[in-house]
Amino acid sequence: IYHEYVNFLKLMNVGQIITNNCEIFKGLSQKDIKCISSYLKIKEFAKNDILMKKGEPADTLMIILTGSTRVINEDIQIASNKIGDVIGENIFIDDGVRNANVQAIEDTSVAVFSLDDFRGFLYQNRLLALEIRNRVISIKNEHELQNQGSNFIDVKKYVALIAHNEMKASLVEFC
Repeated sequence: IYHEYVNFLKLMNVGQIITNNCEIFKGLSQKDIKCISSYLKIKEFAKNDILMKKGEPADTLMIILTGSTRVINEDIQIASNKIGDVIGENIFIDDGVRNANVQAIEDTSVAVFSLDDFRGFLYQNRLLALEIRNRVISIKNEHELQNQGSNFIDVKKYVALIAHNEMKASLVEFC
């Protein structure tokens, strides 16, 4: 019973946290926030726990309530997330799979929104559900633009060739 009470208290604060910190909920009414919050479940992770694993189905979206996370792809940190940030934006992509690992930097709690939750939300409030989906897709597209060059591998060594050619004159002077 104690654990259920703690979750109840956390859910009471979820609406306030997402209203103040979460971009996808900016400008929504308190009634809309309350409706969305009713579908969220609280989950806690310890420091270094993996919240999402690369290659797994993208069937949940998470909103960071406390703590912080890092997004890791091929042992390279490509992003970090703080309170109010959304992770798991691939939830609304047809072939949605996780394209990176997400790891807790510190003890972290998140609000979890699953595809099943979305279906129920869609049935209850179609227009609001579609608006939230569009906002999440917009965030996903923004993140892809930010990370566009971070996974580039120069197999032809063009960058090294350009640098070499740029430095030829200074190397000749040095000799």
